[in-house]
Amino acid sequence: LDENLKVGEDVDLCWRLMSMGYRLAYIPKGRVQHKHRNRFFTAFLRRFDYGTSEAVLSKKHPHVLKRFPWHWEGILLLLLMVPGLTMWSIVSLIPGLSFLLVEPFYKQMRLKRSFDIVLPLCDIFAATVKRHLIFVYYISHHITRYYLFLVIIFSILIPRVAPLLMGLVIVPAIVVFFQKKPRLRFPVFAFFYWTEQLFYQSGVFWGCFKQCSFRPYRVSLEQTSSRNQNRHPVRKKFMALFLKRREASS
Repeated sequence: LDENLKVGEDVDLCWRLMSMGYRLAYIPKGRVQHKHRNRFFTAFLRRFDYGTSEAVLSKKHPHVLKRFPWHWEGILLLLLMVPGLTMWSIVSLIPGLSFLLVEPFYKQMRLKRSFDIVLPLCDIFAATVKRHLIFVYYISHHITRYYLFLVIIFSILIPRVAPLLMGLVIVPAIVVFFQKKPRLRFPVFAFFYWTEQLFYQSGVFWGCFKQCSFRPYRVSLEQTSSRNQNRHPVRKKFMALFLKRREASS
């Protein structure tokens, strides 16, 4: 560990190992002693400290980029849906909903034309909706983690966009709530979750200010890789049918 670092030393060690060609493995049976701060301000001040490490790590490892997965269908759907969600107009939502309904038919036709494979439309629709929900989660998580203060300010100054912005920051809170399954009611958990994000992003900004570099706010857009897509059940089903048909034809 780099003893000059007060926070982020574990991340620094991992990144140095990976740059040397080593692979990291998570072992859940490993035991680590760690001092947990269980008081309100001491716990969240520690989150502030963790946030300051982003600028230091970014400066020390300029080759590490913050990647954001995206796909053009998600961007298009977002552009079609935002006006309707902002103006609370059902008519304005029709283009977005129409695109969401038409996209599975287009994908089914493309698979049929290109590979002569027909997958159930319900499976393609479910996979399409799930893909868009994951895309929305990535956006909402990034906004909540780094721009929650701005969300609050814009919600106060422009009440019309407040429901849309607040809906975005609620999404990651709901996801984490069901992942962690805390013994708290959701409003209480959401309060602690958002407070943690506010302290963390304050630390990120302060760390960037001290380092005179705001590189942690830079995001490298990365289209969804085929490696990740191959893990999806619908794509697995398609590949199985495609390989089976190719073997039969040969």
